[in-house]
Amino acid sequence: MRLRFSKFVVLGVLAAALLVTAASAATSVFATGLSTPESITPTASASGFFVTDADGPIWNVTAGGSTSKLADATGSVTWRGGLILPSTFTGLGGKFLAVGADVAVGGPALAYTMDTTTGALTPYHSSAQAGAWTEAVLAPSFGSLSGDVLVTNQGHPAPVPPDTTTPVPASVDYFTPAGGVGTLATFSFSAFPSKVQAFGAALANGSFGEVGGPSLLVSDSRGNGIYSVDPAGNIKLFTTIPGTATLRQIAFAPKEWKKYGGDLFVSLSAGAIDVVNRDGVVVGKISGNFNARGLLFTTMSGQPTLLFSNIKDPGGHNILQAGPGDVVPQ
Repeated sequence: MRLRFSKFVVLGVLAAALLVTAASAATSVFATGLSTPESITPTASASGFFVTDADGPIWNVTAGGSTSKLADATGSVTWRGGLILPSTFTGLGGKFLAVGADVAVGGPALAYTMDTTTGALTPYHSSAQAGAWTEAVLAPSFGSLSGDVLVTNQGHPAPVPPDTTTPVPASVDYFTPAGGVGTLATFSFSAFPSKVQAFGAALANGSFGEVGGPSLLVSDSRGNGIYSVDPAGNIKLFTTIPGTATLRQIAFAPKEWKKYGGDLFVSLSAGAIDVVNRDGVVVGKISGNFNARGLLFTTMSGQPTLLFSNIKDPGGHNILQAGPGDVVPQ
C-alpha cells in the first residue's frame, strides 16, 4: 500500500511539473524582424500595431504579424514609448507620438510626432536636461491635467564615465493639447536616495486598492519598486516586486482575463512577467526564455491576448504572445 501511494505521489508531482512547464513555455512568437523592440501601440484603425525600437526604427506590424519599417530616427536617437494622439491635440490628432532620447553623452529626452501613413517624423518637444522619456499615457481624467499626456522621464541618475553630466532625477512630465510641457512630480535624490529611474506607466482606476482613482503607477527600471503619482504630484510607494530583476513596462489586464482582470502585469528584465493584485501582492507569473519590455493587451482570433516585446538572445528581438492560460498562480 505504501509503495502504491508513493507511486501516485510521484506521478502527481510529475504531472504538476509538466503543467507548470507547459504554462511557462506556451508563449509563442507573433512577429519577428525587429531590432530592440520596446512599446506596442495599436493603430488608430486597430488593424495593426506600431512598435518603437530602442535602436531608432518605428515598426508597422500587421494584425497577422508581418513587420515593416515605417520610420527611422537619425543619429543617436532611441525610441521607448508612444501613443496615438487624440483629436483634442489641435493639428496633431491621429498622429503617433514617439518618446525617447538622444543617447549621445548627456543627451536630452525627445518627443516627435509621426505621420502614420508616410512615417515622416517632426520634432515635438525636448527636455532642457539629460534624460529619456520612456512611456506616454493619455490621461482623460486626471485633475487639472485631464486630457494631457503624462510621460515618464527616467532622468540621468548615474552617469557612466566618460559621461560627466550632472545627475538629473527622474520625473513624471506632461504634454498639453496646446503644446505646453511641464513636470508633475520629481523623484528627488533627497527623497529617493536609491535614485529611482522612472520607466513604465499605467493609469490606475478607482477600484485598484489604496492607489486607485486616479493615479499614475510608475515602475523603477533601476530598482524593483512601483510608485503611484496622484494628480497633485504626490509620490507614494505602492509595492516592491520580489527578486533582483529590474522592472520595465506595466499594464492592466482587461476583464476578459477573468481572475486576473484588473490586475497589473509587470515586465521584468529577466525571464518573467509578474501579475500584481490591488494589494500589491504577486499572484501570478508568466515565465520563459525572454526579456520582456512593452506590454499590450488585445484580442487575437477572438481570444484575449497579451503581446509583449522581447530582446532576449538567442532567438529574441521579437514580439511574443501569451494568454490567460500561460499565467502560473503564485
